[in-house]
Amino acid sequence: MSTTNPIVILSETVAGLRSTYPDLVVHKVLEPGKEPVRALTDAAAGARMLVMGSHGRGGFVRLVLGSTSHGVLTHLPCPTVVVPPSQDGSSTD
Repeated sequence: MSTTNPIVILSETVAGLRSTYPDLVVHKVLEPGKEPVRALTDAAAGARMLVMGSHGRGGFVRLVLGSTSHGVLTHLPCPTVVVPPSQDGSSTD
């Protein structure tokens, strides 16, 4: 992704999902003023599932999870899937 604009990144990330998975409901929520763990757990409250990527760039190796993934998993709002980085080391976000 060539930009750091969060709205563009979010749009690019979910682009094409509707045509590939027509029954999938994706709620795009952008909460730039909230701490990431709080934003994700609040947005996922009542959801059927939260899917998030992990790039594992934190200072501690927590089974290859980053601090945000680790924080969400300690405050599970719903069933949650954490997608690890690809084998080539590129980020899932």
